Amino acid sequence: AGVVVLKTLSEALADGDPVYAVIRSTALNQDGRSNGLTAPSPQSQEAVLRTAYGKCGISPGQVQYVETHGTGTFLGDPIEAKSLGKVLASGRSPDRPCAIGSVKTNIGHLEAAAGIAGLIKVALSLKYQAIPPSLHFQNPNPHIPFDELPLQVQRTLSPWSRGGGPALAGVSAFGFGGTNVHAVLEEAPEISVTAVADEGKTSNLAHLLPLSAASPEALRALAQEYKTYLKEENVNHPSLQDICHTAGTRRSHYEYRSSFVGSSQSEIIEQLDLFLQSPDQDEGIAVRNEAKQRPRLAFVFSGQGSQWWGMGQTLLEQEPVFRKSLEECDKLFSHHA
Repeated sequence: AGVVVLKTLSEALADGDPVYAVIRSTALNQDGRSNGLTAPSPQSQEAVLRTAYGKCGISPGQVQYVETHGTGTFLGDPIEAKSLGKVLASGRSPDRPCAIGSVKTNIGHLEAAAGIAGLIKVALSLKYQAIPPSLHFQNPNPHIPFDELPLQVQRTLSPWSRGGGPALAGVSAFGFGGTNVHAVLEEAPEISVTAVADEGKTSNLAHLLPLSAASPEALRALAQEYKTYLKEENVNHPSLQDICHTAGTRRSHYEYRSSFVGSSQSEIIEQLDLFLQSPDQDEGIAVRNEAKQRPRLAFVFSGQGSQWWGMGQTLLEQEPVFRKSLEECDKLFSHHA
């Protein structure tokens, strides 16, 4: 099995998700009556390619790499290569052949999961801007006229050559029943990461790292993983604020839970250490109380008792829902004043 998470680009960017690649278009058709399973229809393959690139307005000549169906068959591969070469030749400079490869050289034919394996390979290649080699390629199929086609089999791990434009790739997958599919992928847009709030304002704030698991043993193992991760010296690490936010809002919460509070990574690591070194295996672990109704969170500012100038200011700056509600209240009070 292979699994990918799909999301509209606008939503992914708004939510700050890591984007591996953008699917510009997909197309599918059917072989119709052909000479058999190993002899697919070249006309149908050409048609699905033209449809895919036509839908997204990308010239086939701009594509730098295609993940082929590439099963290594004596008859099927030449049909695929000739159909691909005929379409990709459109608008392509003779000195810029399109690289091709197949993940089946790495992991074999995964049958129903073969298509998604190819998609994952290309998404990773676009993410890291490198094209891996097609393994075990030594002697080309004599029925594929590579000297006449704008194609070359990728033999080495190479940086992605864009040719002055964005990194573009195609993924082909053909089903046993005669279904042909082609997807057009583009590199993810550059995302400028901006802090939610000025670092000087949030440096003294405490962060909450909530962890949970299906058993006490699994919870301790998870705490150890977070401790190891936080101790790594990696310049690409996300901020402590982002790590805690993700743990709280982007993870499933299980029955056995613990939480760790600190204003710095060293403080969180110290809290994790105390938890892991505790001789009492149940210390610091809370078991979820099954409630019929999920409790709701409320912020209460009574106007009486303990308060200070600027209280709630960080919430106002960082939480859109809180800010909107407060602004609505302000309008009501101003109207009646």
